Amino acid sequence: MVDLSSKQAKLNSLLNRKRKVETGAQPAFDPTPGTSSQSVKLTTEVTEQKDPEGEETRRKAAEAILRDSKRAKERAELVGPQGW
Repeated sequence: MVDLSSKQAKLNSLLNRKRKVETGAQPAFDPTPGTSSQSVKLTTEVTEQKDPEGEETRRKAAEAILRDSKRAKERAELVGPQGW
């Protein structure tokens, strides 16, 4: 069994590190040494990689909305203003 005091010490250490990161006293990660232009390139590459996924999600959502509105129109024509 894990000693209760060591478990509590580990938890306190973790919480202290979390607080330091949240307040900005300590960076969340250690950046690799290099120029700032390299980090800008990395962030733009990450955003470019996420865009196709976002576009695909938007396209699927638009198709779902159109499909649902088409069904609603057909249902309204079939049963009238009552809906179902």
